[in-house]
Amino acid sequence: LGNKIKDVMSGIPDILQIIIDKYLGVFFGVLCAASAAWTIHYTYALLLLLWAVVFVVGTSVFSKNIHFLSMQAAQTRSTVVGTIVDILSNMMSVRLFSGGSFESRRLYGTLTKNVEADQKKDWALLRLHFFQALSFIIYEVICLVWLVYGLQDGKVSAGDFALLLSVNLALIDALWHL
Repeated sequence: LGNKIKDVMSGIPDILQIIIDKYLGVFFGVLCAASAAWTIHYTYALLLLLWAVVFVVGTSVFSKNIHFLSMQAAQTRSTVVGTIVDILSNMMSVRLFSGGSFESRRLYGTLTKNVEADQKKDWALLRLHFFQALSFIIYEVICLVWLVYGLQDGKVSAGDFALLLSVNLALIDALWHL
């Protein structure tokens, strides 16, 4: 219980900082990127906004499972800490009743559950990152092909080409860190 209270207390400033710094910054960054793409051609802006929606919705879907797995991992971590505190605070009783091997097996069991829960969470995070990377690669390839055709047709200048690719890279960096 003490560990959970400590986690909540230390997490509140982090949550506020993430909301203010990251979410709002990325939101305005997407709007600026879309407006820059709109000045080149509206199709690039629509493609960018479509990709951003797919990216955010897909990440949200994956995040529900990750949230559940993170809660399980936090619970098992709290159980490990509670078991260790219990063993250490009752060391005299453990020694008096020769419970060292029992307590060792109990601690090993809780540590094993903690490792399994962390691994499940890490695999889910890996699947999320794979989805995000794949969606960006698909978006970037489509955008690059359209830009090459636009450059050949004279509808896009070399500066527009470089601007849009730079904006895309900056945007994916911001979304990735979010």
